[in-house]
Amino acid sequence: MKKLITAAMALALATGLASAQVESANIVGYQGHATVGGKFNMPAVQFQVPGGASIAINDLFADTTMLTQGGGVVDADNIRVWNPVTSGYAYYFLYNDESGYNPEWDGKWLDSSNPMAGPTTATLAPGTPFWLLRQGGADTNLTTAGEVPSAAEFPFNITKGKFNMIANPYPTDLALNGTNFVIDAAQAVQGGGVVDADNIRVWNPVTSGYAYYFLYNDESGYNPEWDGKWLDSSNPMAGPTASGMPAGAGAWYLSQPATATDWTLTIKKPY
Repeated sequence: MKKLITAAMALALATGLASAQVESANIVGYQGHATVGGKFNMPAVQFQVPGGASIAINDLFADTTMLTQGGGVVDADNIRVWNPVTSGYAYYFLYNDESGYNPEWDGKWLDSSNPMAGPTTATLAPGTPFWLLRQGGADTNLTTAGEVPSAAEFPFNITKGKFNMIANPYPTDLALNGTNFVIDAAQAVQGGGVVDADNIRVWNPVTSGYAYYFLYNDESGYNPEWDGKWLDSSNPMAGPTASGMPAGAGAWYLSQPATATDWTLTIKKPY
């Protein structure tokens, strides 16, 4: 097949997602994720294995030599994947074979629930958000690479009354009040703030804090055009926010208990 770079790839280049020419009709690329040393970071998977398969955790980052290895989640850099149904995590840590018994495991990700099974074979699908805890070291760019998914949209199941991790899987910033961020208005709960409304929490690894956005209910009737829009809880009187989720980043979606049933949040391709 001839070499191919499409308009979609050109856009990706313009937004920081570099490309590579391949003898294939598939579009491939790589993304640098800025991570802060000694902090929690919340990136998301943006790629898949050529052909459509999910990426193995042990193939997620092109280079892990700048990360901290250790004997478990207490002293090693680790990945935490959230399960909203159980409200718990699956933990994977970057192993250091100090004993010399398993040199082939050195620098690999192990499942903390069964480390003696060796390097994990677990995979992460495109659009999967996760925590990456950097135990220390300098701030660094971690590179992910693979095939760019062709899906026109990504669905995220929202479990009622729970924290759910969602992600911006595309290489452009995502506005919460834009047309590409689609909630189920019949199920999402509106309110006057983060206490009683569905809310989104976008992590800042530098400050180790969140930006909070809540789904507004205009009970007063003073601002009907704000009804059903996302407001920044730090300045709600500014009206619907223009902010959102950075490219390749994850966030929390808290579904309030008043939600009648589980539902689907959809993020559409912005190009």
